[in-house]
Amino acid sequence: MRNERGATMPAVLIFTFLFLALFLHQVNLLLLEKRFYHETEQFFLLENIMTNAIREFQRDVQTSGIPAAYEYEEGTARLAQSLSSSGLLQVSIHCVTKEGRAYKASFLYNKNNKQITNWMEER
Repeated sequence: MRNERGATMPAVLIFTFLFLALFLHQVNLLLLEKRFYHETEQFFLLENIMTNAIREFQRDVQTSGIPAAYEYEEGTARLAQSLSSSGLLQVSIHCVTKEGRAYKASFLYNKNNKQITNWMEER
């Protein structure tokens, strides 16, 4: 056996450190991507709740009274309304998913021509 003067052990340690750093970096990327997909799913659930609540609001305002809340599998939508002027309703919708993510929007609804105007949202 040759006299290598201890060069093998430091080389093995350097390669092990590099491999470990690369592995931890890949694990971190995987966790970030998983969190991103979860946040994106929650965003689309909130959009879905808001869209369904507005659709049901438009249907209910013409036929009957407007309920204070709509319940869905994904979460709830709470409505608050006030009469702004003749034929105009000031409506505020607060949507919350089962995990507690919130989305708030308010708008003016014209009962005569059934149009939504002055849309303002808050996340």
